[in-house]
Amino acid sequence: MNLGLSLDYDGGGLGKGASVTLLVDHAAVVSGRLERTVPFRFSMSGETLDVGVDTGSPVAPYGHDFRFTGRIDRIDVTVDPHPADLAAAIAEAEMRAALGSQ
Repeated sequence: MNLGLSLDYDGGGLGKGASVTLLVDHAAVVSGRLERTVPFRFSMSGETLDVGVDTGSPVAPYGHDFRFTGRIDRIDVTVDPHPADLAAAIAEAEMRAALGSQ
């Protein structure tokens, strides 16, 4: 099975909306809207993108006993480049966040 997500960002700055489509075996199965997106990063303190288990801090008081026990053969992530103005805004926001945590 191949799962995918297509995200068409509205543009115009950080944290704006997007149209999203969930793909299963390369076929669109559902589409919708995100009125807001994450402006740049979830965390500057080492939170990671995990597959099969969450190794970071929980967002609610629950245990880490939900480990995936199946088999993940392969994960491919394709990220299109940001437009130059958005890339510059992300870099500036990340710098402000890093300096603010000093």
